[in-house]
Amino acid sequence: VTNRAAMLVASGVSCLIDRMRLPQISIAVDGGIYRLHPTFATVLNKYTRLLADPNYNFEFVITQDSCGVGAAIMAGMAHANKYKTDAKLFTMDY
Repeated sequence: VTNRAAMLVASGVSCLIDRMRLPQISIAVDGGIYRLHPTFATVLNKYTRLLADPNYNFEFVITQDSCGVGAAIMAGMAHANKYKTDAKLFTMDY
């Protein structure tokens, strides 16, 4: 069950990595399963690397903060990016 859960998460994360098209991405992870389960982080990393485009580098970063702090950080980064460049954070092509 744990391996399937990690693979499912990896498929979603790898799609987002490919859509964002950024050369380096940090992915904040919070939760007991990622931090405490003996194999979840390893399996998640393995399958995300297999599924994502190898041209994009990423790392999972463990956060101990609440999701509110993470949302505030992301809002600040989006705000800073908006005024630094007019480029979109990522493009959605349908």
